[in-house]
Amino acid sequence: MDFNPSDEWKAYWRHKMFLQFRGYRLGIEYGKKYDEPILPDLPKQGRPPEVFVSGVKQTALPWVPIVNPIDMDMVATGRFLGPRNLKAFNAVKRLKGYFERKHPGMMYNRCLGWGSNGLAAAFDLKYPPGEKVVVKMVFSEKRNHRNTEVASLRALLKAEHIVQLLYGDNVDETTAIGAGEEPTPNFFITEMLENGDLGQFITLVRQHGERVPNAVLWRFCLCFIRMCIALAHPPSLLKDFKDRPAPISETVPEKYKHEPIPNVHFDFDPKNVFVGNISQKGEHDLTPLLKVIGLAGIST
Repeated sequence: MDFNPSDEWKAYWRHKMFLQFRGYRLGIEYGKKYDEPILPDLPKQGRPPEVFVSGVKQTALPWVPIVNPIDMDMVATGRFLGPRNLKAFNAVKRLKGYFERKHPGMMYNRCLGWGSNGLAAAFDLKYPPGEKVVVKMVFSEKRNHRNTEVASLRALLKAEHIVQLLYGDNVDETTAIGAGEEPTPNFFITEMLENGDLGQFITLVRQHGERVPNAVLWRFCLCFIRMCIALAHPPSLLKDFKDRPAPISETVPEKYKHEPIPNVHFDFDPKNVFVGNISQKGEHDLTPLLKVIGLAGIST
């Protein structure tokens, strides 16, 4: 018998998923007493009504606050750090020590940033020389957040506008401790885009008093559209795309255009959009390629 959920059932689960991902973003656990009983309005399903809105003059501050004002690689001791920064400081030390002992072919380069739930660090590979990767470490010892993001990245392998997963094998923590080994940090490895994130790009543009040309903004918009297409039609889950070489430019497949996967990215933030390089031809001959990550905040 087919299951036809009621509107009340759908609303309940939409609110529950909102609270769960809001808690993930803030670094808190869902269901605690600080969850607010009054819920904000959520986006409604279906096609929006056609409305006309008059033009609005857009203004912006000449600068954007820096998310991580402390250079963690210049800090010698965590003695004077607050709780949030101390957590990141200890995680950096642990990550550096782990890779020095277990994976000497990867050399720590610098801390890229951190939040309530984890941090990202750049590592240099000895082979091939000159190549860099990003190690993303989750603070919590629970592996559900990490496993969720790794599973999402695996489903989106080959997608041109998604940061690509390089290593994300699950590690049995109990087995490692039982064998007398140190606990393995909760991490996975992705490709690195050298030009930083979109938040840093916006900051630099505003600091120099520049304006981004409309032609560049439209190209960026196309990158965002292709990110959304990748979420709705992950290439690795489509039979027609499985044998295609990477990277695959995201397009809506004709055969599945009425069967999108209803994924929602709850952490679509400039710091989760990374800036790649400019190519010699194609869509990115004028503007750099943009890629999104932060896929632990995805709900289906």
